[in-house]
This record gives sequence, structure tokens and C-alpha cells, in this order.
Amino acid sequence: VGHLLNRGTACEALDFSERSIKLVLQKFERHPLFRGATVANTVPTPLPDKSIDVLVSVEMVEHLFDEHLAPTLKYVCKPRRS
Repeated sequence: VGHLLNRGTACEALDFSERSIKLVLQKFERHPLFRGATVANTVPTPLPDKSIDVLVSVEMVEHLFDEHLAPTLKYVCKPRRS
């Protein structure tokens, strides 16, 4: 998030960890391009359809259970904007 913000990109964070979301909020909540942070408890996520321009996933896939892998990859690879 910081890397993107420091390069002039508006962004929003999404994580399954409440702790991670709290840390991101503490660190970036005052940055003018930071759009907030959301805890995701499910896939699909609570973000509205067509609200994502680019999705960056860091260290996520290896943490998924086998039964969640295919649906999650299908969801994150689906085009969001027309």
C-alpha cells in the first residue's frame, strides 16, 4: 500500500486479518490517496462489483485451503470494470 501511495496511486486495502487492517489504517489513514481498509471474511469480498481497477495480491495463495483455491482465483482474475 505504501509503495503505491508514495507513487501517486490511490488505493484501498483488503485483508482477511483484522490485525493487518488495523496496522494499515494506523500507518496510512492520513495519506490523501488512501481510500480505507476493509476486512474480508469471505470470497467474494465485501467490495462492490466494478469497484476495482487493479488487484495486487501478496502472499495469499499459499494460505488458501484446497477447496477455496479455484473459486478465489476465479474471483480475483475476473474483470471488474467494463
